[in-house]
Amino acid sequence: MFLIKYISYFLEEDEELQKMHDDYESGKMLTGELKKLAINTIWRYMSKFQEGAKYVAELKQMKDREIEHVVVDGLKS
Repeated sequence: MFLIKYISYFLEEDEELQKMHDDYESGKMLTGELKKLAINTIWRYMSKFQEGAKYVAELKQMKDREIEHVVVDGLKS
């Protein structure tokens, strides 16, 4: 049950989470299958997070370059 609780932090759809819970409790889903689902769910979440972090880093680099141009142009005057 720990895995289902852990997955609940990353999964947005309650119906899917409830189905996992029910299938696991009834024996339709084995622990190994639940582990694979947990890994895939967390992997998707982390991939989105990494894309967002990359985007923010690119924005920061653009902003830093803009600041450098303002400072350099200001010194030339």
